Amino acid sequence: MYFWVLKFTRWDIKIFSDSELVVKQLNKEYRIKADHLSKLCNEVYTLSGKFESVEFYHVRRTHPYIQKCDAFCNKCLDEMGFK
Repeated sequence: MYFWVLKFTRWDIKIFSDSELVVKQLNKEYRIKADHLSKLCNEVYTLSGKFESVEFYHVRRTHPYIQKCDAFCNKCLDEMGFK
């Protein structure tokens, strides 16, 4: 489920998020204190290793692409039963 992007590329990917905190944590600008978040971050780093390079970027919540992605994500989560 997490690797659908591998069907398209194994090279360079860019990940955009409206969470500045998460982006700064993933870019190692902020330290992660909570164990459960540290484990999730390590999982992201492990998954990132499947690509040539992965870059994390912060974008504002009002960005039109973020709004479309958010709507798509919510639709997918609803369809999977996470309401």
